[in-house]
Amino acid sequence: MLGAAGQLVYWNETRDTVLIVDHDARNLGMARRVLETAGFEVCDARDAVSTFEVLKDCRPAMIVLDIQLPGMDGWELARRLKTNFASRMIPIIVMTAVGRGSDPDPGPPAGSPALGHDCTGSGVWGERVCR
Repeated sequence: MLGAAGQLVYWNETRDTVLIVDHDARNLGMARRVLETAGFEVCDARDAVSTFEVLKDCRPAMIVLDIQLPGMDGWELARRLKTNFASRMIPIIVMTAVGRGSDPDPGPPAGSPALGHDCTGSGVWGERVCR
Protein backbone atom coordinates (compact mmCIF):
# COMPACT_ATOMS: atom_id res chain seq x y z
CA MET A 1 0.00 0.00 0.00
CA LEU A 2 1.33 3.45 -0.86
CA GLY A 3 1.00 6.45 1.42
CA ALA A 4 0.22 10.02 0.38
CA ALA A 5 3.85 10.76 -0.54
CA GLY A 6 4.12 7.56 -2.56
CA GLN A 7 6.16 5.72 0.10
CA LEU A 8 5.36 2.12 0.98
CA VAL A 9 3.23 1.92 4.12
CA TYR A 10 3.22 -1.21 6.31
CA TRP A 11 -0.22 -2.73 5.83
CA ASN A 12 -1.68 -4.39 8.88
CA GLU A 13 -5.06 -6.09 8.89
CA THR A 14 -5.03 -6.47 12.68
CA ARG A 15 -4.74 -2.84 13.73
CA ASP A 16 -5.25 -3.70 17.38
CA THR A 17 -2.30 -6.08 17.83
CA VAL A 18 0.71 -5.08 19.95
CA LEU A 19 4.00 -6.96 20.22
CA ILE A 20 5.61 -6.71 23.66
CA VAL A 21 9.33 -7.52 23.88
CA ASP A 22 10.55 -7.89 27.47
CA HIS A 23 12.84 -10.37 29.23
CA ASP A 24 11.16 -9.89 32.63
CA ALA A 25 8.13 -12.18 33.07
CA ARG A 26 6.45 -9.83 35.58
CA ASN A 27 6.75 -6.79 33.32
CA LEU A 28 5.60 -8.82 30.33
CA GLY A 29 2.57 -10.13 32.23
CA MET A 30 1.64 -6.68 33.51
CA ALA A 31 1.92 -5.08 30.06
CA ARG A 32 -0.11 -7.94 28.57
CA ARG A 33 -2.91 -7.53 31.15
CA VAL A 34 -3.07 -3.76 30.68
CA LEU A 35 -3.17 -3.98 26.88
CA GLU A 36 -5.63 -6.89 26.74
CA THR A 37 -7.92 -5.11 29.19
CA ALA A 38 -7.81 -2.09 26.88
CA GLY A 39 -8.93 -4.30 23.97
CA PHE A 40 -5.62 -5.05 22.24
CA GLU A 41 -4.49 -8.44 21.02
CA VAL A 42 -0.98 -9.16 22.32
CA CYS A 43 1.98 -11.12 20.99
CA ASP A 44 5.13 -11.38 23.06
CA ALA A 45 8.83 -12.15 22.81
CA ARG A 46 11.55 -12.45 25.45
CA ASP A 47 14.62 -11.42 23.41
CA ALA A 48 15.76 -10.14 20.03
CA VAL A 49 15.98 -13.55 18.35
CA SER A 50 12.49 -14.59 19.44
CA THR A 51 11.17 -11.19 18.29
CA PHE A 52 12.00 -12.01 14.67
CA GLU A 53 10.49 -15.50 15.09
CA VAL A 54 7.25 -14.04 16.53
CA LEU A 55 7.07 -11.49 13.69
CA LYS A 56 6.73 -14.35 11.19
CA ASP A 57 3.16 -14.92 12.47
CA CYS A 58 2.29 -11.78 14.45
CA ARG A 59 1.54 -8.61 12.48
CA PRO A 60 1.57 -5.90 15.14
CA ALA A 61 0.47 -2.34 14.63
CA MET A 62 2.92 -1.32 17.37
CA ILE A 63 5.88 -2.76 19.30
CA VAL A 64 6.50 -2.08 23.00
CA LEU A 65 10.23 -2.74 23.47
CA ASP A 66 12.32 -3.13 26.61
CA ILE A 67 15.85 -1.78 26.27
CA GLN A 68 17.39 -4.24 28.74
CA LEU A 69 17.25 -7.50 26.77
CA PRO A 70 19.63 -10.44 27.07
CA GLY A 71 22.08 -10.75 24.19
CA MET A 72 21.23 -8.03 21.68
CA ASP A 73 19.96 -4.99 23.59
CA GLY A 74 16.76 -3.15 22.75
CA TRP A 75 18.52 -0.26 20.98
CA GLU A 76 20.18 -2.64 18.54
CA LEU A 77 16.93 -4.56 18.07
CA ALA A 78 15.09 -1.28 17.34
CA ARG A 79 17.76 -0.35 14.81
CA ARG A 80 17.40 -3.72 13.06
CA LEU A 81 13.59 -3.55 13.12
CA LYS A 82 13.73 -0.08 11.52
CA THR A 83 16.08 -1.26 8.77
CA ASN A 84 14.08 -4.43 8.03
CA PHE A 85 11.68 -3.98 5.10
CA ALA A 86 8.87 -5.95 6.77
CA SER A 87 9.00 -4.12 10.12
CA ARG A 88 10.40 -0.66 9.39
CA MET A 89 7.01 1.10 9.44
CA ILE A 90 5.86 -0.38 12.76
CA PRO A 91 5.95 2.25 15.52
CA ILE A 92 8.12 1.34 18.51
CA ILE A 93 7.52 2.46 22.08
CA VAL A 94 10.66 2.07 24.20
CA MET A 95 10.43 1.23 27.88
CA THR A 96 13.07 0.50 30.50
CA ALA A 97 13.69 0.41 34.21
CA VAL A 98 17.12 2.03 33.69
CA GLY A 99 17.26 5.53 35.08
CA ARG A 100 15.29 4.79 38.23
CA GLY A 101 16.93 5.72 41.47
CA SER A 102 20.70 5.64 41.20
CA ASP A 103 20.82 3.94 37.78
CA PRO A 104 22.17 6.20 35.08
CA ASP A 105 19.94 6.74 32.05
CA PRO A 106 22.26 6.17 29.09
CA GLY A 107 19.67 7.05 26.43
CA PRO A 108 20.00 5.75 22.90
CA PRO A 109 23.53 5.15 21.61
CA ALA A 110 24.86 7.12 18.66
CA GLY A 111 23.37 5.90 15.40
CA SER A 112 20.13 4.64 16.95
CA PRO A 113 16.91 5.31 15.06
CA ALA A 114 14.93 8.36 16.10
CA LEU A 115 12.40 6.72 18.37
CA GLY A 116 11.25 9.55 20.58
CA HIS A 117 7.96 11.24 19.77
CA ASP A 118 5.77 13.31 22.02
CA CYS A 119 2.47 11.73 22.95
CA THR A 120 -0.08 14.23 21.69
CA GLY A 121 -3.22 12.14 21.94
CA SER A 122 -4.07 12.61 18.28
CA GLY A 123 -5.31 9.84 16.00
CA VAL A 124 -6.45 6.34 16.91
CA TRP A 125 -3.20 5.28 18.58
CA GLY A 126 -2.79 8.60 20.34
CA GLU A 127 -6.20 8.32 21.89
CA ARG A 128 -5.77 4.68 22.94
CA VAL A 129 -2.08 4.58 23.94
CA CYS A 130 -1.47 8.02 25.42
CA ARG A 131 -4.03 7.82 28.17
